[in-house]
Amino acid sequence: MARRFRRSWNPALLAATALSLVLVFASMIVLGSQAGRMSSARSDDLNPYLALSRLRAVGYDAAADTSRYLVSANLAFYKDDFTTKSDCLTSAKAVAADGCGAGIGELAGPEALQRWQAYQRDHEKVVSLAETGRSEGAVEALTGIRRGDAAFDFAYFDAAVGAVTDVRKEGFDRALSGAESTLRGWVIIPIVVLGLVILLIPIGVRRRLAEYR
Repeated sequence: MARRFRRSWNPALLAATALSLVLVFASMIVLGSQAGRMSSARSDDLNPYLALSRLRAVGYDAAADTSRYLVSANLAFYKDDFTTKSDCLTSAKAVAADGCGAGIGELAGPEALQRWQAYQRDHEKVVSLAETGRSEGAVEALTGIRRGDAAFDFAYFDAAVGAVTDVRKEGFDRALSGAESTLRGWVIIPIVVLGLVILLIPIGVRRRLAEYR
């Protein structure tokens, strides 16, 4: 049949087919690898980073409630509000009450949790001084810059959380940079390969088309 119909293996078409298959499978492998890498980066670094950033903001807001309590002449709302936010920060559950999510201990480690608990004690000291009419002592305990004062202990807590947050961000940035470097060249490679395929097809069918002259 090959002699009668003058049909044989066509190197050009075989090369075009092989290049097309290589391009398809290589794209699948690269994209699958990238999807796995980015999924790991999201779960290991990005999600904890976002959760830590949110809890850090909750911490700032809770610390502000201590000041608001004094400024508002001991309005109980701010005392209760602080307690709610502090419960979010200290929760040991994967999903805390009120949809707070994981707590500082789980996300930033036991040291950060201990530093927040130190601030909790400072808050209680400020509230106790204010409730007994010692406003000047309450302000001093709130704004002091020594260990055991609220301002110092909150800065100490925030430094611990900030350090872990930065590590998570750096981890995600490294993963993202690695993903981008793996894809480097994949804007050009498909164009080059498909250009070769388009070039090889006319070469492969030229002799067959010549039969119809």
